[in-house]
Amino acid sequence: DCPRIITASDRLPDDVLCGRGVPIQRNPGNQRMHRIVESYRQQYKAASRMEKARLVHTVLRQIKEGGARFLRRLEGRNSDKEQWVEVDRDVEYEKVSHALRGPSIHKVD
Repeated sequence: DCPRIITASDRLPDDVLCGRGVPIQRNPGNQRMHRIVESYRQQYKAASRMEKARLVHTVLRQIKEGGARFLRRLEGRNSDKEQWVEVDRDVEYEKVSHALRGPSIHKVD
């Protein structure tokens, strides 16, 4: 089963991009994800292990409302055109979990 290729023009405003650096941080979907994560951060830090897992799923559902997807860039293909694929649920879970555990991210101008 081949992943569906998503071009930069097919990305949605709320899509969360996996990766590092300022362009990823400035992506509207990533900024939205961090606002949602921030609203759960204190609750997550005080939660039991089981409650933390539930909170990650709650945050994921909230992020994905309206069709947001978690995407990673395909490397080494047609470098003049950005191409993306959806990541699997484990990667989505880990990205949100990592964001909840990490330091608060301030808005990038």
